[in-house]
Amino acid sequence: MMMTKREIRRRIKLYKELIKFCQRSKINECKKAINIWYWKQKIENLSALLSDKNNNKKSA
Repeated sequence: MMMTKREIRRRIKLYKELIKFCQRSKINECKKAINIWYWKQKIENLSALLSDKNNNKKSA
């Protein structure tokens, strides 16, 4: 699935909101930590994809 830069940025913003929501939630601390870790991994992956897109654009 190819995503545009706009879609990637929107998804990163969504994941950051999910992290904030998870931090405020009243779930088990272990589950909370796992959820936050999961969303941060997603953000890192998308950030790397976004930087790859930017680098490809500059080199072309």
